[in-house]
Amino acid sequence: MVFSGIYTLEFLLKVTAFGLLYFEDGWNLLDFSIVLFALVGYLVEYIVGENYTIALTAIRAFRVTRLLKLIRRFKELQRISQTFI
Repeated sequence: MVFSGIYTLEFLLKVTAFGLLYFEDGWNLLDFSIVLFALVGYLVEYIVGENYTIALTAIRAFRVTRLLKLIRRFKELQRISQTFI
């Protein structure tokens, strides 16, 4: 829940700063969909209770895709650091 809160705050700050331009970047769309699915997941869990469906588990698993963004940026940083060495 903590990370979902952080990502939601990040989304709100970026949308406030960039407006609709936020949605033109593919990575921002991925972040938005993850935040949206997380919020929907929490809402479903709150309404249904502990007996949530497998779809909710799939929604939570979708959040793992955010790691792809981190891995890609890490590779870009490695490439940049090798250029200066």
